[in-house]
Amino acid sequence: TVYCRAVLDTAEGSDAVYAISADAEGESDERIARMLLEQMMEAPGEACESPLPEGTRILELSIDDGLAVVDLSEEYAGLSGMDLTVADACITLTLCQLPAVERVSVLAEGEPLPYRERESM
Repeated sequence: TVYCRAVLDTAEGSDAVYAISADAEGESDERIARMLLEQMMEAPGEACESPLPEGTRILELSIDDGLAVVDLSEEYAGLSGMDLTVADACITLTLCQLPAVERVSVLAEGEPLPYRERESM
């Protein structure tokens, strides 16, 4: 499953995050995680869209001792408020499905966001 930003309609009570089926195979957890995030960024479907700003790229992704570290391009650093919360939720929900991932840390250009209270989710 890949989690994306839901395209909200006018009905009250809609969820902000929408789950879609995904296929990912690879020789390593990092490769599978990258494939899932790439599918999340493409957000195929009428009911969902990418939670990340257009042009965002995955610069690096590693998984070590249960921690997935995702380094995204500078576009991610432009997110704030609810947009940042939804993006982080989509990334975390998507990656924590992998048995090797217990926590997720998201960086922008190799640096944590300065206003983030926690280093990992």
